[in-house]
Amino acid sequence: MEPIEISEILENYKNGSSSASKPYNVLISNLSDPNVKSVFIVKVLRGLSDFVTNLDKKFEHLIGTVLKLDWPNREPRVVIEYQTFILNLISANTFYLKSCLKSFITRFRPSDDTDVNDVIDEQRNKDGLIFLNIHAILRSIVKIVPMAPKILMPLLIDYYPYITRSGYHHECYLKNLLLMPQYLTNDRRQILALIVGKLLELDTRSPRQAILDAIDDETEDDDNEDEEMNVDEIFVMDESLSAEKAEVQEKSTDQLSHSEANKLDILMEILLQYIHNTCFVSGQLNWEETKKLYKELLGVFEDVILPTHSSSHVQYLLFYICSFKQPLADGFIDYLWKKVKNPNTQPIYRQAAVAYMCGLISRGLFVPISTAVVTMEHMSQWIHSYIQQSSYSVVVDVTRHRTFYSVCQALFYIFIFRHKEILQSQKGYKFSLNLNLQAIVTCRLNPLKICLPVIVKTFSSVTRQHQIAFCDTIIEHNNRAFIPVTTLDRSHSYSQLCHTNSLDSFFPFDPYILPRSKHAIEPLYREYSGNPIEDDDNDSTGEDEDEFLKEQLPDHSVEVSMAKSPTQLLLYGSSPGFKHT
Repeated sequence: MEPIEISEILENYKNGSSSASKPYNVLISNLSDPNVKSVFIVKVLRGLSDFVTNLDKKFEHLIGTVLKLDWPNREPRVVIEYQTFILNLISANTFYLKSCLKSFITRFRPSDDTDVNDVIDEQRNKDGLIFLNIHAILRSIVKIVPMAPKILMPLLIDYYPYITRSGYHHECYLKNLLLMPQYLTNDRRQILALIVGKLLELDTRSPRQAILDAIDDETEDDDNEDEEMNVDEIFVMDESLSAEKAEVQEKSTDQLSHSEANKLDILMEILLQYIHNTCFVSGQLNWEETKKLYKELLGVFEDVILPTHSSSHVQYLLFYICSFKQPLADGFIDYLWKKVKNPNTQPIYRQAAVAYMCGLISRGLFVPISTAVVTMEHMSQWIHSYIQQSSYSVVVDVTRHRTFYSVCQALFYIFIFRHKEILQSQKGYKFSLNLNLQAIVTCRLNPLKICLPVIVKTFSSVTRQHQIAFCDTIIEHNNRAFIPVTTLDRSHSYSQLCHTNSLDSFFPFDPYILPRSKHAIEPLYREYSGNPIEDDDNDSTGEDEDEFLKEQLPDHSVEVSMAKSPTQLLLYGSSPGFKHT
C-alpha cells in the first residue's frame, strides 16, 4: 500500500464517502495485527504525516491504534518515522497531546510482571532500549510544547505502579522517573516528592520488626535452635541484629522474604545511587549541583517525610546527602532547630523535628563534635529559658509541655552518645557543667518523669559517673509516685502508669537494616559504645536491667495516623538504640 493510497483513504473517510468506511477499518485492522510488518508501519506513518493537518477528532480511533503500536522495540527506521509523526501530530493538533503522553508513560512499566531476581540481562537490555526511545520522544515533545510538563506530572502520579506489583515493575518506573529531570528541569522536586511518597508507602508497610522477623525466617533452616527474640532485643535496636542475622544479611543481599521491604530495599539502593551520581562527578563533589539537590530534598522532607507516621528508612535520604559536606548537615540541623523553636509549628511536628535533629547528631559519624556542642548549648539555653517562663507551672503535663520534654530528651540523648568526645576535650568538663543539667533534672516540670525510662537511666548513669548531674533521688521518687490518671486506678505504680503519661518518642535514625542498600549508610553510622545502664550499687532502683526494660518499655502497639489526626502522639519507633556491651 503506497503512501498516496493511505492519504486517499483518509481523505475519503474525512469527507464521509459511502465507500470510505471499509478501507479505513481495514487499515485499522492491519495496524492492530501483532505481526504487522515494519515496512507497512513506515508506509502508514508517512501517509499519516502527509495528512497530519486534517487528523481531527474524527480520526481518534486510528490515532489510538497507532499509539498502541510496539514501535520502541522495532528497528531504528520505524522508531525515527514514528517519532517524526508524533511530533508532527502534536504540533498540528494539541488535542492528541495527553493521549500521546499517556501512551508513553504507560510504557515505563514492563509488560511482564516478573520478579526482579528472575529478570535476565537480555530482558533488561531490551527494556532499556525501549525506555531510551521513549525518553527521546518525550524530550522532543517538551521542547516544542510548553504545556507538556503540566500534563505529564499528573500522568506520572496516575500510572505509578500499584504497591502489589513486582519489584522489577517498581524498579523500571523509578529509574525512568529519575531520568526525566534531564528535560523536565523545573520539575525534579515534584518528581522526587512523588517517588519519596511512594517509598514511604512501602516503608510504613515494612515495620522494623517485620523485617527482622523475615531475617529470622531465613535463618530457621540453618539453625532451628535459635532463641526467640526477647523484649530487650526488640527494644535495643543496635543489638537486635545478632551475629547470625548479620551473617544472613551479608549472604542474602538480593532479596528479603518480606515483599514490601524487598521492594523498598531495591528502590532505596537506586535512589541513594542517584543522589551520589548527581552530586559526584568523577569522584569529585559538584557543590552547586549538591546544594540544588539538597534544597529539593529538604522541601520533600518538609512536605512528605516529616508528616509521615512510622517511617524507618526513607528518611535516610537526608542522612546520606548530609554526609557529603559539613555545611549540609549543619544546615539541616539549623532548619530543624528553627522548626522546634517556632511556637506556630504544631507541637507534634516540633517533637518530630527535634527527634530528627538529635538523631542526626547522635548517629552521624560525619557530624563533628563542634556541631554537637553548639547544638547542645542552644538546647540548654532554650530549656532553661522555658523553665524560667514556666516557673508558675507545677503540673507535669506532656500535652502542655510536649516540646519542652522532647528537647530535654534530645539533650539527654545527644549527651549519652557524644559525652566521651566532649569529656576528652580540654574544656569538655567545664562545658558539661555549664549546661547546668542538674537544674534541668530538678526543675518542677520534672523531665525525668516524662522522658523514656531507658534514656533517663542511661543519662543518670553517665552523669553520675562523671559527677555532672545526680538523678537517682529524683528517679526513685518518680518510681514511687502515683500519677493521677482518671482512666486508671490510683493504686497503679509509676511503671504501670508511665504508658499514659510518658513522652511517646521515635528514633528516626535507628539502625538501617535493609540488606541490599545498607552499604551506603553503614560507613556513616555511629553505633552506641558503652553500657547504657550501669548495674552497680549506686543504681537506686535496685532492679535488674532486663527486668527494668520489661517493666518500663512503653506500649507502642497502637498505631495512629498523623494525616487524620496530627495532634496524636508520634509512635514512629521505640528504640533509643543503645547497644549493650
